[in-house]
Amino acid sequence: QRICLGRVSVSILFRFPRLTTPNAVQRYLPESVRGTKSTELVAGWDWYSTFAALANVDPTDEQAAAAGLPPIDSINVWPLLSGATTSSPRTEVHIGSNVGGDDANRTSGPTSVGGLIQPPWKILLGWGFNQSIDMAGWSGLDSPNGTNNFPNMKETCGRTPETGCLYNVWEDPGEHTNMASQQPDIFIKMLARIDEIAKTVYSPNRGDSSDGAACATAESKYGYYWGPFIQ
Repeated sequence: QRICLGRVSVSILFRFPRLTTPNAVQRYLPESVRGTKSTELVAGWDWYSTFAALANVDPTDEQAAAAGLPPIDSINVWPLLSGATTSSPRTEVHIGSNVGGDDANRTSGPTSVGGLIQPPWKILLGWGFNQSIDMAGWSGLDSPNGTNNFPNMKETCGRTPETGCLYNVWEDPGEHTNMASQQPDIFIKMLARIDEIAKTVYSPNRGDSSDGAACATAESKYGYYWGPFIQ
């Protein structure tokens, strides 16, 4: 599987024991959906609203709303998981990037929309130098295997069907066949959707990741992940 999809699309194994919520409502996976497989869309951030719904809690972040921050884009997918419906309420997944891409070392540049998945299609936009995308390669069957030049594997993903990147990831999950020039109408439609999404992208000031205090805090407090801190 190519890196561009391998770091975006993953499998989920879902096990849910019987749960009694505070108002004594029984929640569990019905027998009809146990052991089944679904290819419907679920985003990682959808678990927030899903777990909130199971606990009968409003997921709205009132403090963030009061500060003028945009609302969450998490969706309750329990109806899909429980078998109440066979279609996911999520119809698309937005892929984030940054202006400058990997050429800016992912440490600067406003947040941008780097791609969009609308089953079965996925479009990618390059935000690096000359509209390039980094790590545009395929990994081996085993890892680690000595491959160390993924950042230098680049591909142009522009804004025209001739230069763009469009894949049918349901039939071609490895993204071996670029369909942009063969499906220009789909490419242009999805590009227009990306431009629409970009109007409301939240791009916070993430500070300077080269700050030594940021690294020290990541190591000591957040398990080697970036997190907020006060100097």
